Amino acid sequence: MRITPRLSIVVIGRNEGARLARCLDSITMMRPTLGGREVIYVDSGSTDRSVARAAGRGARVIELQTGKPNAAKARNAGWRAARG
Repeated sequence: MRITPRLSIVVIGRNEGARLARCLDSITMMRPTLGGREVIYVDSGSTDRSVARAAGRGARVIELQTGKPNAAKARNAGWRAARG
């Protein structure tokens, strides 16, 4: 049985590096919410280790396959994937 989280946190980015790691670590340190939470990282074509950093910190990763990075597309992909 899969539990539906109560809170979904969507983080978008491209080549965020250490800043992404700090962001995800900060989210992890938040007090747990009743019903749980999920973290979704939407990547817009990073060429650094952003995807691996996010996955290594437990985020569900969505990699956009678009020719031109676009924050709106990333946000939309994130909220569509959110279950909370």
